[in-house]
Amino acid sequence: MRFMVTMNMPNSRGEGYVHQLIIEHPSVDCTEFCAAMCEDPFILARQLYFDDDRQTGERVWIDRGDIVLNCSLIGKVMPHYAPPVHTVTPTRSKPTLSLAARKDS
Repeated sequence: MRFMVTMNMPNSRGEGYVHQLIIEHPSVDCTEFCAAMCEDPFILARQLYFDDDRQTGERVWIDRGDIVLNCSLIGKVMPHYAPPVHTVTPTRSKPTLSLAARKDS
C-alpha cells in the first residue's frame, strides 16, 4: 500500500522541520504499518514521487528505490491515494552539463 509519511526532520534542501515522503510498503493498512513500526526501529520501503515524464509529458510515479526510515523520526503516516497512473523506474541518470558545452562570458 502507498503511504504518505511525515518525518520530523528537514527536507533535502534543509528547509523547515518536516519532510514528507510517499512510500510503497507491503502493509495492507495503517494498522498493519503501525504494527511494523512497533516491531523494529527502522522500516524498509520503496520511495516514490510524482513527476512529469520528460518524453510524454504525462504525470507518472517515479520509483526511487529502497529507503530505510527511522521510526523515531516519523511524525505521521496516512494512506496516500492518487489518480491511477503508471510507475516508471528511471533508466538514465540526470543530464549533466559538460564543461566543453558551457560558454565563458
